[in-house]
Amino acid sequence: MPGKSQAFDFKKPVADDGEAKRAFHTQARRRLRLLGTALGLTRDGYDLRTTKAGVAVSGEITLHGDRLYVQVSQPATGHDSRILFRTCEGREARTGLMWCSSCSGAVGQTEIGGDHDLPL
Repeated sequence: MPGKSQAFDFKKPVADDGEAKRAFHTQARRRLRLLGTALGLTRDGYDLRTTKAGVAVSGEITLHGDRLYVQVSQPATGHDSRILFRTCEGREARTGLMWCSSCSGAVGQTEIGGDHDLPL
């Protein structure tokens, strides 16, 4: 369909492929911004960070709020995307209080507040 963008495949390996890695980071940042909006966070209510890392890995894209930390990456041991989320106390917090990690295949398409689909 003209003008309609294709869904991004987060399971496609991005290591050793600069163009795929750029697209992975762009799409993950976009999804994390949607997550922030769905959670009612204002744009200044969180930091959105990108760590490109070396050519052989995906790097990480992180939404870090005052009480929530969410990170998207592809593990070096496999090509499936991984989502880490945990509670935190402030944006300087480097350790979590409670955390969970999930493969995108297990998370699939998540609905937040019934209005936002966040495929990853």
